[in-house]
Amino acid sequence: MPITAANAVLAKSRAMYGKRLTPQNIKDLVNCHNVSEVAAYLKSKTRYAKALLNIEEGTVHRGQLENALRVKLFEDFASLCRYEMSRGDAFSEYAIIKGEIEQILHFLRLMMSGKPEEYIFFLPVFFAGRTSVDLYALSKVRTPKQFFSSMSGSRFGKALAPYAKDDKVEFTAIEQVLYHYLYKYLWRLIEHKATGREKKELKELIGMRIDLLNFAHIYRLKRYFNMSPDEIKPFVFNTSQYLISAKILNSMIDAKTSDDVMEILLGKTFYKKYLDILDYTYVDSFVNRAAYRISKKCIRFSTFPSVVMLSYIFLLETETEDVIKIIEGVRYKLPPEEILSLISSGGMTSVRREGGS
Repeated sequence: MPITAANAVLAKSRAMYGKRLTPQNIKDLVNCHNVSEVAAYLKSKTRYAKALLNIEEGTVHRGQLENALRVKLFEDFASLCRYEMSRGDAFSEYAIIKGEIEQILHFLRLMMSGKPEEYIFFLPVFFAGRTSVDLYALSKVRTPKQFFSSMSGSRFGKALAPYAKDDKVEFTAIEQVLYHYLYKYLWRLIEHKATGREKKELKELIGMRIDLLNFAHIYRLKRYFNMSPDEIKPFVFNTSQYLISAKILNSMIDAKTSDDVMEILLGKTFYKKYLDILDYTYVDSFVNRAAYRISKKCIRFSTFPSVVMLSYIFLLETETEDVIKIIEGVRYKLPPEEILSLISSGGMTSVRREGGS
């Protein structure tokens, strides 16, 4: 990429990053008394104002607000992706695939709630002509059988085919399959398109993310579902092991308890350096907070457009999920301190670890 184009990509990504929610915004949001107050605050004091323009604060419900936030996330992907594609950056395809996955999961959430017909109102115009998924056909789907049929011609068709045997949708399994595809694609792209220092930074950014996701899956499946090693293996990303070797990953899978998995992570891997952010109620909070810290470092200090762009996308995803967690917390009247313990982009660090362990 020419130097001037590279500089423009860096500038745009960092400018978009500069509009993120501030710690004060987070503090104000968790202190809202109801979902209407959250909507009013987002609409009047944050970058989400335009996305919530048609939301009526007094009558909005949680589902409407969360859907609007997910649409905003997808539109931000589109904006950055459009900018990247005009400069021929191969890593912009990641945003396309991630956008496809978000759309598929968004549709499935609507279908599982009995409202598949509402998807047509969220159909993204920019991506509709640039994806392997026929989003217009997806908007007409009403049954699981129709869903799998609509996926058959997409890039995900082969991976999803084994789940089309029954006339039902296993949301968790489908989500896992889609993200397996995404990370395999991204890792191959790094191997074939990047070189030198850029390749090293990309492997650090993506590899650490995969490591942490694998840890979270193994920990959760042992703690809450008491799964055997053979049952856990399909849920583990085998794209790569970055700082967690295959030997250590297998020792986590074979561990007797979730506490043993945690001890392996902290005792035998690089991730013990994140011990200072382990004081969270849920293990996912530790994983997301560590991934957030890694992405934040990359967007601030990297000089490579691909690294900065992907870091921004990861941070954007984290912020969206954090706002949705705040909405849920406010809806269920959780104390502000408890809500803060659940989010990744900011909050408290003095809450005990999951299960008191």
